[in-house]
Amino acid sequence: MSFELIYSCVTLTLMELILGIDNIIFVSILSDKLPIHQQDKARNQGILLSVVMRISLLLVIGLILKMQQPLLTLFNFSFSGKDFMLLGGGIFLIYKTATELVHKLNPSKHNSFEVQNNVTKVSYGKIVIQITIINLVFSVDTILTAVGLVDSILVMAIAVIGSSILMVLFSKPIVNLINTFPSLKIIAFIFLILIGVYLIIEAFHIELNKGYLYCSMAVCLMSEWLNILHRKQIK
Repeated sequence: MSFELIYSCVTLTLMELILGIDNIIFVSILSDKLPIHQQDKARNQGILLSVVMRISLLLVIGLILKMQQPLLTLFNFSFSGKDFMLLGGGIFLIYKTATELVHKLNPSKHNSFEVQNNVTKVSYGKIVIQITIINLVFSVDTILTAVGLVDSILVMAIAVIGSSILMVLFSKPIVNLINTFPSLKIIAFIFLILIGVYLIIEAFHIELNKGYLYCSMAVCLMSEWLNILHRKQIK
């Protein structure tokens, strides 16, 4: 394997891992609604499902590329299959995250009763379906991004598998960190809403660099982490 090929694999793996952070956060928030003994299973199954989807999409990459061809023109905007998927995924992500955020900030009496009695009405199958929907949207967006960077299907497959292994390893620490500090969970909710906005904007062919979003969220997380350390010192 040449140095150029290794460099492409490493670069694409890191990019896939960064793009997969929003996937980890969304899967973690959904799995957190399940009983404790099912949370790890749902989280790992969600990430594994993401791997299967991305590798499957690589096998039908020609079909995925055709999804970029216009299907409908409305108000001077041309929408392709990819655009409709991004639009629907963005709306779903914003709605789901906003709903969870409202419940987090203003828990109802019914939800409080469920928490006190350790009862959940959310079925495992329902959570897996929601994870599948958002995994499909993220997978298509990620694969199309990878196609723009490298030409080798083998490199893409290695990067997807490598980043997925790292996602499995880092998912539990990320979840524990978010659950330990509620303020970080609020930032995670806002991050997912912004990702949904980005998906909708991208559906209208408005190009925005996601690097700005990731950098701004990194600054927010660093600032909040310093606040957490400061509060610990005061105590």
